[in-house]
Amino acid sequence: DLHCLDAKLGVDSNALYRQPALREMQTLDETQQIFAESLAANGTLQSVALIKWRIDEQGARHFSNAIRQNASLISIDLSNGSFGQGIGDAGVAHLAVALEANCTLTSLGLRYNNIGDLGAQSLVAALQVNRSLVSCDVAGNRKMSEAAGSKLAARLNSNVIC
Repeated sequence: DLHCLDAKLGVDSNALYRQPALREMQTLDETQQIFAESLAANGTLQSVALIKWRIDEQGARHFSNAIRQNASLISIDLSNGSFGQGIGDAGVAHLAVALEANCTLTSLGLRYNNIGDLGAQSLVAALQVNRSLVSCDVAGNRKMSEAAGSKLAARLNSNVIC
C-alpha cells in the first residue's frame, strides 16, 4: 500500500487543494511527514482524523510540529485503531510539548497507541500550560493505569477553551 497514488495536501492562499503525485517508493513516514508539513501551514482545516495511519513515535514528532504551528485546528485524531506499536510514551511526549504552545486544539484522539503512565504524565504536565484541550480519548491504551487515566481526566475537566 506504500506504492500508490497519494494526495498531497498543499496550501495556496490558505485553501486546501489536491496535488496527485505518483511516488515509486514512498514510505509511511514520508507520507506522514508530507501531510504534517501541509497541516502545519494550513490555516483553514479545523478537524482531521488520521485513524489507522499507523503513526509511531516519529510520526508523532511530525504531527507535534503541525499542532504547534497550526492555529485553526481544533480536533485531531491520531488513534491507531489496533493494538500495534502506536505512538507510545515517547511519541506522546512530543505531542505534549506541542500542546504547551497550542491554544486552539480542544480534542485529541489517541486510542490504542500503546501509551502508558509516563505518556499520561506528559499530557497532564502539558495541560498545566494548555488550557484549551478539553477532550483526550485514550481508550485502549492497556499500559495506562486507571490512576494515571483518572489524573488525566481530572486535569482535562479543569480546562476551559482559551
